[in-house]
Amino acid sequence: GIGILLARYALGVLTPFLIALVVSLLLKPAVAFFHEKIKLPRSIIGIVLVVLFYALVGLLLTVIGVQLFSAAKSFFMTLPSLYTNSIVPWMNRAFVSLQEFAGHLDPEASAAYNVVSANVTTSLGDAIVNISKSVVSWVTSSTLKAPKFLLNLLIMVISTIFLTVDFPKIQAFVMRQFSEHWRTLLHNARVQLGRTL
Repeated sequence: GIGILLARYALGVLTPFLIALVVSLLLKPAVAFFHEKIKLPRSIIGIVLVVLFYALVGLLLTVIGVQLFSAAKSFFMTLPSLYTNSIVPWMNRAFVSLQEFAGHLDPEASAAYNVVSANVTTSLGDAIVNISKSVVSWVTSSTLKAPKFLLNLLIMVISTIFLTVDFPKIQAFVMRQFSEHWRTLLHNARVQLGRTL
């Protein structure tokens, strides 16, 4: 009951924070390493590493996105000509062959194959048009979702910076909320998980 409500309504709001927490946990060893080696304040190292991490991820996603968009654009630009120049002539040849074969068996079946041929060609043409409309609709709806995505991205980056810089303080605060028994249990679980991984 409550889990479903949280997953349905709160997950969208909490997702940037959860991703920020995961990224902060991933960067924690690097921050500790550079803090010990360079002797700079943890906050400066944390901010630099978070910015570098998101810049690298952004660059990779941009390169992949441009490649995918370029390939999709090329495919959908050539789809009508592919249909007109390759699929329609092949279908026409196939239907002519079927019509000739049926004409040898039953002359009346030849007229029925003409109707089937016209219907199939029209249906495929309509399908190509519908696919194009769906792609344009998807691109439009994706464009309208861009501001929400950018706001979530900004919240995620800022949250990651704060979580990375203040991770020891946050961890100490959270651990103080548990009883000694639970702290010992969590510590042992973390040690065992660390040995396992």
